[in-house]
Amino acid sequence: EGSEGGEDGGAEGSGEESGSEGEGEGEGEEAEDEPRLKYQRLGASVAELVKTDTARCLAVHTRFLVLGTGSGLLVVLDFNGNEVRRFTPHSGVVNDICVDAAGEYLGSCSEDGTVVVQSLYDPAEASTHWYHSPVKAMALAPDFSSSRRVFACGGLSGQLMLNTRGWLGAKDEVLHAGEGPVIAIKWHGQLLAWANDAGVKVYDCTAQQRISYIDRPAHSPRADALRPQLVWASASCLLVGWADTIKVGVVRTRPAPVSPVAAAVGGVQIALPVGVTGTAQPVRYIEIV
Repeated sequence: EGSEGGEDGGAEGSGEESGSEGEGEGEGEEAEDEPRLKYQRLGASVAELVKTDTARCLAVHTRFLVLGTGSGLLVVLDFNGNEVRRFTPHSGVVNDICVDAAGEYLGSCSEDGTVVVQSLYDPAEASTHWYHSPVKAMALAPDFSSSRRVFACGGLSGQLMLNTRGWLGAKDEVLHAGEGPVIAIKWHGQLLAWANDAGVKVYDCTAQQRISYIDRPAHSPRADALRPQLVWASASCLLVGWADTIKVGVVRTRPAPVSPVAAAVGGVQIALPVGVTGTAQPVRYIEIV
């Protein structure tokens, strides 16, 4: 209805094909301008960099930017585009970059099948993980610098991997597989969201279970043909952009049918994992609004 009204307004402005009723409604009304974004082009070091390389992805922190290139280079920039430092962790295209919440660690993944996590303040503190096929997306745990060294990654293998580091070294766990390449991953608090050919799924790290599924929009291209975008607007709001569709998901809490602390099975009280109800349904879920 809104677009039809705009078309009527355009015809009225031309002075042709508009009836007297349309002219009467249009008198005294002014067309509203669509909101415009204020922006400036990154210059300085970026201008020189793109003469010999290609910009492929960008991560934004409150204090700096990190640019990934087609040659496997990571460049830390200030907000004017001046180079602060650079790393060369990959031999192929950089597909995704993630900076932890504290701005101390940088994670990246590449077409060369590697995920690299490194400290921004100690060049010697870096680890490389090989996955033998292109890795398309990765995300560091939000509290990576202050807690366990955990990250999630996925790619053309079709597996969503959770990498944790313990006393015996790093260990990979498959959280999900079998629905095509994992193309996008975003982590906020205890909720981990990822996108593959089927749609978007959300995993609760506290309850250690998947809590929601958001289907891929009808007639939209596959995730590897047109990359979906995931953004946690807040701890309780997930934005999903896929082709020409935007979905807004809100985290809801499901009323527990029994006490979340314990459930009775055969007359015996047993403790339940945090975040799980007596019917094994997750307490939290995503509702599309």
